[in-house]
Amino acid sequence: CKYCGEEFEAEEELEVCEDCKEVLDNADNPELIIALAEEFDCSVQDVVDRGDSEFSIDGSYYLVLTEDEADDKVADCIEDSLWAFTPNFLSSVTGVDSEVFEAIQANGRCESNNDAIMSILDATNTSISEVASEAVRWDGRGHFLSSYNGEEIEVYADGEYYYCYRI
Repeated sequence: CKYCGEEFEAEEELEVCEDCKEVLDNADNPELIIALAEEFDCSVQDVVDRGDSEFSIDGSYYLVLTEDEADDKVADCIEDSLWAFTPNFLSSVTGVDSEVFEAIQANGRCESNNDAIMSILDATNTSISEVASEAVRWDGRGHFLSSYNGEEIEVYADGEYYYCYRI
């Protein structure tokens, strides 16, 4: 079989075993399944679409997103974690003195500081997409979307690029 390497006998000149054919026939995007199997050097049988852009690939879990989906997911992640950004970074994207962000973070309330930082973004007309763009420029999307290793793996399938993040 060209997808799993299993040798099998078939009456016709088939290149794909029944198990791999069944996986691909039942897939929403068979081209993506094939591309993921090739990228991760496994069989298409080892690529399982778990829904909500999550895949089990050869026993590991990945988030697999288009460019737009990855950008949206990063923006959501950043919006939820504004409290964790350094005062210098927040100052650079808003133009507000870093001492303001230092004072907010000094209260020790971590996640509950998000609303205060968000109000500063609103007051300075700084959008989450601007913050996300700058954060991705410095750290990459994988830093925010891959809880495992911070890496982003690019895969091309069906005329579109997909980005994989181990979770």
